[in-house]
Amino acid sequence: IASHAMLSRQERTMTNDVAWGARFYAKQASEQTEKLMKNKANMSPPQIQSQARNIESLKIKSVSLLNDAKKKAINTYNEALKATLLYNNFFTENGPFATAIAPSDRQFVESELDKTWKNWQGGFEKEWNGQMAHADEAPAIVDGAAREVAIEIDKVDKMLATLAK
Repeated sequence: IASHAMLSRQERTMTNDVAWGARFYAKQASEQTEKLMKNKANMSPPQIQSQARNIESLKIKSVSLLNDAKKKAINTYNEALKATLLYNNFFTENGPFATAIAPSDRQFVESELDKTWKNWQGGFEKEWNGQMAHADEAPAIVDGAAREVAIEIDKVDKMLATLAK
């Protein structure tokens, strides 16, 4: 139970980190495109093509990381579910170990499961830079990153479309 709960929390942390990377590369693609658009008059066609390929590579990295963040968010849920199912199956009602767990231990396990589910739904409070801050749940992180990535990539695609003209 603890192992799955811990994995769920780790996946939530990695969801955040990987989503940050997706945003980063999308922003880099946008910045590189803006720079290319400003300097294209002073560049040769091969230089322009080279820059355009680099920008496409940044877009691909961004989308790839966003997809990875989605997988990690799903793993956040799956691991929390596994921990909960194990607990419910073995330690509640007619489970084979229902009477083997002390009330204080039961309360602790249930509070840990509740904390684990906060990574999926509702988010949680955590200390950040010496202050308490709200940490979003995994789906909100992915949704926010997906919006930001889509906006940046759309901007890039529209600017790059003008190069072909």
